[in-house]
Order: sequence, then C-alpha cells, then structure tokens
Amino acid sequence: NSLGAWVPSTNTTISSTGHLSTTGTIYATGDITTAGKVTATEFSGELNGTINTSTTAATQAAADNSTKIATTAFVQSAIGGGGTDDQQAFEVVSAATGDIVATDVQSALVELDNEKLALTGGSMTGNLSTTGTIYTSGDITTTSDVTATEFSGELNGTINATTTGITQPIATMDNSIATTLFVKNAVLKSPTVQQLASTASFIINTDLQTDGVLTAIAITTIIGAPIGNPVQGQKLTFRFKDNGVSQTLTWNGIFREIGVTLPTSTNPGKLIYVDCKYNSDDTSWDVLSIQQEL
Repeated sequence: NSLGAWVPSTNTTISSTGHLSTTGTIYATGDITTAGKVTATEFSGELNGTINTSTTAATQAAADNSTKIATTAFVQSAIGGGGTDDQQAFEVVSAATGDIVATDVQSALVELDNEKLALTGGSMTGNLSTTGTIYTSGDITTTSDVTATEFSGELNGTINATTTGITQPIATMDNSIATTLFVKNAVLKSPTVQQLASTASFIINTDLQTDGVLTAIAITTIIGAPIGNPVQGQKLTFRFKDNGVSQTLTWNGIFREIGVTLPTSTNPGKLIYVDCKYNSDDTSWDVLSIQQEL
C-alpha cells in the first residue's frame, strides 16, 4: 500500500483497508476521519470532543497555577484527600486565627478541626471575643472573672469586699444599694449617742456615734482616740457631768485645742460640752468650742 510519489488531486478521497504510511508530513485542509484510532507521538492543536475515562495526563506540580490539565491526583493533593501532599499549610484558604503548626495541608486541616468548638458544647482555654451579642438559654459558668460595661438582671450571690457602688443622695429612701459613705452621711445627719454613767476609758466609734455622754463620772476618766473612719469635717460632741465630786479628765493627743483649753477636771454637779471637728489633713480632732455650766 505504498503510494510512492503519487499525489492525488483536490477533493480526492483516499480509501484503504491497510495502513497508510509515510515518512513525511500529511497535510490536509479538511477533516481526517477514521472509524479506528489515530495514534501519534504528539497531538498539536485544539481538542474538540470527549476525553474518555481511560485517558491520562501528566500530574502537575502542587504549586502549579495555570491553564494546564489537572489530573485527579493533582486535585486530591490540593484538597488533602490522599497521596503525598507537598502543598504548604499557608496555601490553605482559612478564616482561622492564630498559628498553624502543621506544614502540610492535611495536618493543617486536622489541626484546625481539633481546635473547633462543637455545637453541642465544650471547653475553651482562651478568650471568647465578639462585637455582637451572646445569647444563651442556660447558665454561663466560669472560674475566672466576667467583665462587662453593665450587668442587667437579678444578682444572686455574694458581693466581695472590694466592690464599690454609687453613693445615693442622703435623702434617698428606696431599694437602692447603700454604700458605707451613704450610711456614714446618714449617721452624721441623725445624731446617735454613746451614753454611760461613768467609765475609766471613754472611746467613741465615729462610724456609729456622733455624741459621747457621761452622766455621773465617779473616777478619773481618759478620753481615748475615737475609732472608725471619720471623714473631713465630721463633728463630735462630748457632754460630761460628774457625780457631784470633781473628777480628773485626761485627753488623747488626737484632740487638738484650737483657741480653747481642754478641761482637765469636772466642775462638781455642772455640765461641760466639748465640740470637735475632724481634720483629715492633719488626722486630728480639732476642739473648737467648750461650754461649761455656771
């Protein structure tokens, strides 16, 4: 079936039941049609048709990003579905934050999967941060602190010693929380008295009392330093009277005379008033007035 040097004219159809062999090139301006196979070392040009399931291609390198044919092996490697994966973890598109230790895609995906919090619940060792609202129909429990701009709802528990509140106006009388300052202001506005007949040591609690009264002093009496946490300008008044016999009065150094002289003894059967005001700058009770019954 060698045609030798014979060249058919235009529109001539060559039909052969054997092989058509040439060491040169076959040129055609039309289609080459065969009911059999066309075998060649290389096909060049546009492929228009269906590639059957047994056709294979060269698998490109994992980093390839072009219009070349992708084999199933290339695709499986890219998504971590099997085989040797030389794609780097940083090439995985992910919204995860933090560091990924893995250096291959499959291990990176496993690492990310292990870091997920299941919808059914779980434990977190880090912070939970959101710009939205967290809704729950159950309890929120933590062994650490919960910080917020405002808490709304019923408080059921213990308020610790360092928690502070807003001090309400002194005239407030409702279910608002009272601070210690509110209580102290209320005490200062409504005089409360520590009253005894006679004692060797007389000490006022200025957190609870505004007046100290001795009605029948029968022995030498020391007026000790008041206890409590007095505030600037807090007032304290003493009223003394002996049992008809003059008794000695001794004053603690925290009482400072301002234009007056502290009494060192009582006048038998007569009243003595001593008015003081707290000076927090000098930590002293300034004695401003002494009135004695004539």
